Amino acid sequence: MTKGQEVSSSVLEINLMEKMQHGKEMENYAFAKDDEEDDAFNEKENRVSHLPNSNTKATVKYSLGLLFMKRFFSCFKIIFPRVFCKSTILFMMLLVASLCQQFIVYHVGMIPSKFFKVLGARDSKAFKPLIFRALYYIVAVALANSAVKYISGILYVQWRDILTSNLHSKYFFQETFFHVNTAEGKIDNADQRISQDVDKFSLQFSDISSKLLISPLTIGYYSYKCFTNTGYFGPLTIYGYFIIGSIINRIIMSPIVGLVVKQERNEGDFRFKHVTIRTHSEPVIFLQGSQTEKRKTDSKLQQLLGVLQAIVNFEFWLNLSVNLFDYLGSILSYFIIAVPIFAGTYDNLTTLQLTSLISQNAFVSMYLISCFSTLMDLAGKITDIAGYTHRIIELYDCLILHNKECKSNNEKYTRKTGDELLSVGHKIYLDIRHLTYSAKGSDVKLVKDLSLTVMEGKSILFMGTTGTGKSSLLRILRNAWQPDDGNVDLFLAINPKNVYFLPQKGFLTSGSLFDQVMYPFEADENDDEVAKEKEKAKVLQCLKDVGLFSLLERINGLQTQFGQEWHNALSPGEMQRLSFARIFYHKPKLASMFSHLFFAGRVAVISCSGLLN
Repeated sequence: MTKGQEVSSSVLEINLMEKMQHGKEMENYAFAKDDEEDDAFNEKENRVSHLPNSNTKATVKYSLGLLFMKRFFSCFKIIFPRVFCKSTILFMMLLVASLCQQFIVYHVGMIPSKFFKVLGARDSKAFKPLIFRALYYIVAVALANSAVKYISGILYVQWRDILTSNLHSKYFFQETFFHVNTAEGKIDNADQRISQDVDKFSLQFSDISSKLLISPLTIGYYSYKCFTNTGYFGPLTIYGYFIIGSIINRIIMSPIVGLVVKQERNEGDFRFKHVTIRTHSEPVIFLQGSQTEKRKTDSKLQQLLGVLQAIVNFEFWLNLSVNLFDYLGSILSYFIIAVPIFAGTYDNLTTLQLTSLISQNAFVSMYLISCFSTLMDLAGKITDIAGYTHRIIELYDCLILHNKECKSNNEKYTRKTGDELLSVGHKIYLDIRHLTYSAKGSDVKLVKDLSLTVMEGKSILFMGTTGTGKSSLLRILRNAWQPDDGNVDLFLAINPKNVYFLPQKGFLTSGSLFDQVMYPFEADENDDEVAKEKEKAKVLQCLKDVGLFSLLERINGLQTQFGQEWHNALSPGEMQRLSFARIFYHKPKLASMFSHLFFAGRVAVISCSGLLN
């Protein structure tokens, strides 16, 4: 049938096969199938990083190079949005606490040499005050260490809040999250990057930031102290020791960064596979696919374990290098002080004075070595941070790109919204003129030159076989996809009271049954009791209208809270009915529904004026 042919009262039927171009080509284009296979589209249809023609990121080399520095600076600007902000204040507090910590550590380190001197002189009068002074410094250093850890913990929470909120603002901007999760190979596991990578980055960076900040100061101070005891030989020996260790660690660290990025990607794929099985456990058992899914899940696991084993192999050499330099550093201090001693520099000192000097120099030299060793010990965490930084800023840049595309598309494809137009006494809700569109990621036209008008009291039923573009049309109406050509004018503001789209796959959010029916609205806690009871009665009536009133007894009432268990608590039929309950609740002027809510091969755009009353 052609557009405009009336089939029954107030219903127009359109056969999209007549509007479809290049039918033979479409038979060979599996990616355009968008109807019965839309579950796959909604789940993971466009996670096609493994396809030959996809825009995959696999060719990007992740390392500690210039790209990492640029991305880390981008991350730094996000967590420090202004010069004077909460993050800056906390960071300065961490710096002060760390300086106090180092000041107290120095005095604690000097205590053994004082004990050598007092005990060697058998000075009992000086021994008791020294004990109390030692206890004082020990309590002080314990408090300083705890304060540094506490402020680092606050910074971790603050930075995770800032990073996650920033990503959320861009992720949920217009339809960006939809485009990111269905984009062809542009990004993988956006959910994991937001929930886990941001967490790990914030935790590890807050842990090492104070050490990275204080290290230059402590190195400078203890270099001076070491110079006063041993001359140039001591500091230069330690510096050369550190430079050699850094070069070796840098060589070992480089491949680990890329492996960390790959590990997180495989972790996300492995987790997603388990989430898919959990969500679709019933279809799997009906289709007798347990062993097939086990093999596929085991395959994902083996891919992950292969990367983990590679990381473990590289970390063996990294840990070997770090530990070797740590333990060599413990005897290097004695080698440094031995040179001036054997050269006769301290021949004028008594044995007791020389012992005290050795103790002091051992602490100074060992602490200087410890500062360098600490930096080398951070190598493993820095590689992790580099991997998380690459993944977070990759997502951040992708979100910004999609935000710009959304704004650009809105400017390019102007969609009229607002008051309804009148045409021969009828309100016009939707006007489509010469619309042409393709399947996502393809130049093959699904529909060409489609024109139609939806007025008040009129409904349209779109017919066509799989792959003819019925579901794609509704995505264009919702502004989730953009057409190749033509105009789509929706003379209604897109909100549930005007236009309501029922997705092809039912969605249930966390919360109560009350929350499910009024979704996407939320209950207003400031409403008075009369308003709350009115809303409750309205929701109960909607449940009666769709035959779900008995559900109240099974789930223990209207306000019982559920997490993600709704998909297990309801049957597919009940989920469909609950979707219709939302239409009865909102009573939109226009409703769009996918095929499986009626019968195969159909999509409907229904004018609800008068119908829901």
